[in-house]
Amino acid sequence: MKGIFVNKSGQIRSGWKMAIVGVLYFVIANIITIVPTMIYFLKTIYETVKNGGSVNFDTAELTADLLSHPLYGTIVSVLSYLSLIAAIIIVLKFIDKKRLKDIGLNNPINHIKELIFGLLLGAVSISLVFAILLLSGNLKMANGFNEPNFNIQQVTGLILFIFVGIDEEMFSRGYCMTVLQQTGKKWVPPVISAVIFSLLHLLNPNVSFMGILNIFLVGLLLSYMTIKTRDIWMPIGYHITWNYFQGNVFGLAVSGTSRNGIYNVEYIRDNLLTGGGFGPEGGIVATGAIILGFLLVFLYSKYVGRNVKEEIPVQISN
Repeated sequence: MKGIFVNKSGQIRSGWKMAIVGVLYFVIANIITIVPTMIYFLKTIYETVKNGGSVNFDTAELTADLLSHPLYGTIVSVLSYLSLIAAIIIVLKFIDKKRLKDIGLNNPINHIKELIFGLLLGAVSISLVFAILLLSGNLKMANGFNEPNFNIQQVTGLILFIFVGIDEEMFSRGYCMTVLQQTGKKWVPPVISAVIFSLLHLLNPNVSFMGILNIFLVGLLLSYMTIKTRDIWMPIGYHITWNYFQGNVFGLAVSGTSRNGIYNVEYIRDNLLTGGGFGPEGGIVATGAIILGFLLVFLYSKYVGRNVKEEIPVQISN
């Protein structure tokens, strides 16, 4: 019975550790987001009654309205992202007895080269996908390049996607890859962390098989970056700009969630190239961009990056 929870080395099994992070995140997020959520709900009810309208107590609809609100939605989302960071730190400190740098979150000043490369690669990759879809006639822009649509969502979107990049990489690449190393099998950390990463998107709107496959592939790419650089700043950079340029610059759906961009799409064909309602991440053009990413990361690590061993170390940090 003990073997279900503890491995032969006396360590809590990696699956249970990741589950503890998830449960702790759920508890913390529900506690610290309750105040702004209740303020928004009460404010909405008060304004509805004041204007003579009928109160809608549909929690799902109220929650959707809350998350789409520029101010309250941003506050609640940021608090939720901070909750996952807090959960990881707590489990690291009290169960794993490790620090953030042990999961690859080193001082960014010392890894600025990897961060910048990740930011550039993410932006260029999704821009290439957008250009191919546009030039092939698979999408049509609502406003021209000389008619940018700047609004507050470009600012809040950048804030949110910075937190998304840090959050998901701290968990999927940082924490999961680190604890999975205790299995002693080199293939397990990159592959299983990519599986977990894809499962986290399984309930997204308009999800498709191709979309989940591409998210798995990009999870492998982000794991590859982590192994090559032995930190998670390159994956964080890539994650931030891929999402931000896709949604808040080009106005494309990000993993099924629609965004308001500087440039917006009037229509997009629903086919294997475009990914349809799930967005470019559900199309084969994105698959090609991800494969190209592997090649560019390999070339970076060979000719530009720091000299690190091409294997998953006992600890990802230096």
